[in-house]
Amino acid sequence: MPSMLNSLVQGVKNYKKIADYQLRNNTVAQSYDSAKFRGTNRAKAVAGAIGAGAATFLAPPAVIGAQAVKDYRDKQRAVMQKDRLSATIECLKSHGISHFGAVEMANLVIMNRSTDHRISPQDFKMWKVVACVIEPELERYTSRIVARLESEKPQLELA
Repeated sequence: MPSMLNSLVQGVKNYKKIADYQLRNNTVAQSYDSAKFRGTNRAKAVAGAIGAGAATFLAPPAVIGAQAVKDYRDKQRAVMQKDRLSATIECLKSHGISHFGAVEMANLVIMNRSTDHRISPQDFKMWKVVACVIEPELERYTSRIVARLESEKPQLELA
C-alpha cells in the first residue's frame, strides 16, 4: 500500500519524465516542421507547442496530485477487496466448509486466483448447497471452483 510520500515521489518522477521530454525534444521545431509539411498554419502550431511546453513546467501539482489520487484509489480498492475476502471466508466457514477449502474458494471468487489449498469433495458439496440455496449470488462462481477441482485430477496417460 503506497503512502502519501511514495505517491508524491512517484508524481515527481512522472513529472520529471514529461519535463525531460520537453527539454530533450525541440517540440517547437517539430511542430513547425510538421505544420510546414502538412500545409497548415505554422504560427498556430508553434503557439501550441510553446503553450504545451509552458504547461509542462506549470503543471507539477496536477501531475503529482493525479498520482496521489490514483494511489489512494488503489489503496481503497485493495482494502475493500481484503474485507470482501475475509467476509467471504467467514461466510463459507459458517456454512460448514473447512478453513482451507473456504480460503481457496474465497480467493477464487474474490481474487480470481488460487492459494494452492485443496478443495475436498465434501467442501465442494457444501459449496453447491451454499451457492444454490443460502447465498445465490455465489452461484456464478461455481465454474471457477469446478475448474480448480478439475485441475487437481490426475492426468490420464494415453497408451
